[in-house]
Amino acid sequence: MERVLGTAGAVIGRAVIRSAMIGGALVAGSPTNATTIENFQVKTVSDLVDLCDASPTSEHYVAAVNFCQGFAIGAYQYYLAAAAADPDSQFICIPDPPPTRNTAIAAFVAWVKSHSEYMSHPPVDVLFRYLGEAYPCTR
Repeated sequence: MERVLGTAGAVIGRAVIRSAMIGGALVAGSPTNATTIENFQVKTVSDLVDLCDASPTSEHYVAAVNFCQGFAIGAYQYYLAAAAADPDSQFICIPDPPPTRNTAIAAFVAWVKSHSEYMSHPPVDVLFRYLGEAYPCTR
C-alpha cells in the first residue's frame, strides 16, 4: 500500500468524488430506516447511515445521497490535508487502484450495520474507525 499523500491523495480524492456521483444506487438497495429531514443534522453515525442508505423512493433521496457523499469526501479530504502536514499521523492507506465510491460507501454502510454498538457515536469518529480498519497503513 502506498501512502496517501501528495499526488496519490489527489488521485484518490478524484476517484472518490467520481464514484460518489453514481454511488447512491448501490448503497440504496436496502434502507435501514426512512430518511428524515432530521437525519441531515448528522448527530450520530445512524443519521449518516440513513442518508447513505436512503431509498430511491424517499422524497429526500437525491439530497440524502449527495449529503452522504459530500460528508464522506469532506472528512476524507480534511484527513488528507492533516496527514500531509504531519505524515507520522497517517493511519489510512488506500490501495492503488482505490475502491470506487460505490464500493467504499456500501462497505462503510455494511460495516456500521455489523457494528451496531457505534450507531449513537459521532459520524466522523466512526467513519475513520472504519477506514482505519479497512485500509490500515503497513509501515
